[in-house]
Amino acid sequence: MHTHRQPRDAATAPGNPHTRPAPHTAPPGGHAAGHANHPALAHDQADDLARALLQDAGLRVTKARLAIVRMLASAPEALEAQRIAQDLAHNGLPDADRVTVYRTLTRLVETGIAHRIDPGDRVFRFSLTDHSRCDDHSHRHAHPHLLCDHCGTVRCLGDAEVVVRPLPGASTNTKQTLERLQSDVTLHGTCWDCQAKPALE
Repeated sequence: MHTHRQPRDAATAPGNPHTRPAPHTAPPGGHAAGHANHPALAHDQADDLARALLQDAGLRVTKARLAIVRMLASAPEALEAQRIAQDLAHNGLPDADRVTVYRTLTRLVETGIAHRIDPGDRVFRFSLTDHSRCDDHSHRHAHPHLLCDHCGTVRCLGDAEVVVRPLPGASTNTKQTLERLQSDVTLHGTCWDCQAKPALE
């Protein structure tokens, strides 16, 4: 289990979503993950949701922002920044270059529309925040993530949690430290898609 913990202030500060060089490339369709209880939306539904999320966050509805949020809403898995930039260019949005995508994803994370996943393989993924479970008073991505050891996907386990609490008799320093930390937990295992296959390669 890979556990990354960072100070809360750092976790909520404007992040840098640049995709770092990966030691390997995930297979097609294996770029990340969606909430187990957050199914992909149809195009019209995704478009309506994207507009509503941007407007509710007070963000200007640009073509790039709308397209990126719509992609996150309609994908059954979270996506890498590079994958998003490539798909937008392929679909006729040449203005949505990589820098624009990175900047937009950063803003979406800052406003809580999306969250960033760092599964420990040096490639960030992005997924819509599950607003039915998250709000301004709770950590937006406190749920654990599953990194599939077979297909390389990272899936949000939105209906699960990993609780870290001080043991009885813990020192004041430990208690204060835990109060100021935010968990980013990645579990290794086999995703449900791979479990459903007749035999794992």
